Amino acid sequence: GYVNKEYHYLDLVGLDGSKKVKDLSLDEKKRLSLALSLPFSPNYIIVDDVSQISSFTRDLIRRFKGGVIIAHHNLKDIWDLIDRVAIMSKGRLVFDGPKSGLLYKVIRFENSEIWERENDNSVEIDLDKRGIKYEVIRVTPDEAFLYFYAGI
Repeated sequence: GYVNKEYHYLDLVGLDGSKKVKDLSLDEKKRLSLALSLPFSPNYIIVDDVSQISSFTRDLIRRFKGGVIIAHHNLKDIWDLIDRVAIMSKGRLVFDGPKSGLLYKVIRFENSEIWERENDNSVEIDLDKRGIKYEVIRVTPDEAFLYFYAGI
């Protein structure tokens, strides 16, 4: 029998092909937009506001073979979906790199604090050599973003 190829893409994004567009929810309309781009075998897809997308579509993003550009304002929400981060501020690219570049900790000692990359221990080693007591505080990537890039 004849199989309408377009319905395959609707199935991929979990949509019912018998519904009219005017009857779709906002989430379903976003999934429809994604399904409409898939027949063209894109190398990249752009997704805006991924927090409003169903877990099914998040899984599709994870499985997509090309690049996925996600426009979003809260790293915590999309951390599991991303490999790289590009941060724009006032029309300028202020950070572009692997997500690990936003992993920091704060070292607090003697009324001071130093922000240090998560995988760097040079401040702690120096403080240990000097016999200075300190506290290590883990910060979220969102906190690092706010500290380093929000005011740029």
